[in-house]
Amino acid sequence: MAVAEDRLKLAIGARGNWETAASELGQNAGFFKKRGLALEILYTQGSYSTTGSSGHMEVLALIKHYGIDAKPVATGGTAPTFTQVMSGQVDIGWSSPPFGIDAVRDGKIRIIARGNDLPYFREQTIRLIVANAGYFASNKDAAARFIQAYRDTLEWMYGDPAGLKAYAEFAKTSESTAKQVRDEFYPKQGLLVDRISGLDAVMADGVANRYLTSPLSKEQIAELFQIPAPIK
Repeated sequence: MAVAEDRLKLAIGARGNWETAASELGQNAGFFKKRGLALEILYTQGSYSTTGSSGHMEVLALIKHYGIDAKPVATGGTAPTFTQVMSGQVDIGWSSPPFGIDAVRDGKIRIIARGNDLPYFREQTIRLIVANAGYFASNKDAAARFIQAYRDTLEWMYGDPAGLKAYAEFAKTSESTAKQVRDEFYPKQGLLVDRISGLDAVMADGVANRYLTSPLSKEQIAELFQIPAPIK
């Protein structure tokens, strides 16, 4: 007898990036179906990218850390940023692998800095999976199954050659490039959904850049971060 699946609608940025690929790859591989879920995925544009984004915060941190005299400019996504760099509209741009890897190999561009160059950024959570508070309160079982399927997908992406092959096909790149992207730029520890770190530094940046009026209290943090426990 067929069992009805819960349908979840997701908005995901930067299609093709390794760190945002788990939902679609997991759906295609059956991990979400196994948990009784069907995903409806909408990819969004944007990503410095835009004011307040993780890329923006990294640019500000790099300027401060190295004492650079530079003017940050929002350049949008990876493709328009690449065009602006190559045409001389901006001197330095951002990218997110696998975009730009071929240009690096061809000697067209150079990687001159990474967010992980900053000691306190290495241990800082900068991306989250978020849910509408009302939806989460009423659908905790579905949310828990989604997160577990996401965990299962990450294990497959990092531990099974089929996961790497699926990503290469999804990103329209070679398996060697896919392996480089995974191993060099996205260590597994950085994508684990159960790990939240560096909140004090994140909140300090939020206050300094006027996104927060003050650091969150312990009670507010507990309310904000409600990660479902692993399920079998």
